[in-house]
Amino acid sequence: MPRGTSEVSEPMFFVLTALLNGPLHGHAISKLIQELSNGRVRPSVGTLYGILERLHERGVIAVDREETVNGRNRRYFRITDEGQALVEAEARRMQDAAALVLRLSPGQAQAWGLWGQASRAGKGPLGTGPGWRAPGGALVPGIARG
Repeated sequence: MPRGTSEVSEPMFFVLTALLNGPLHGHAISKLIQELSNGRVRPSVGTLYGILERLHERGVIAVDREETVNGRNRRYFRITDEGQALVEAEARRMQDAAALVLRLSPGQAQAWGLWGQASRAGKGPLGTGPGWRAPGGALVPGIARG
């Protein structure tokens, strides 16, 4: 949710995703974000705490507890029911967007090795057949030609 919008930015999505398995403190959230994104998303400390503050203000995360470790305060955050619904809705939105790209882009299908699967079955990538098998085996429906 960039400021003033209901959208979920990529770093926000990863913060919410990191909290799905239970409460974490800021440093642990940061490490898990990097792991979940294969090192691609690496928010600075200031950015991370700004994101946590905005998510907290919007009620999608809550402070679970606070403790002092080696003289430093450590605040643990947990995802709320609203946050769970938000991250699940965003995941569905991204899945739908990816499916659209795969249906519309023969170049992408070919790059992912899916063109040959559709062509060998006598089905073109733009919907002259049922669609492609995406990595992992999921069927991505084709687009009917008019």
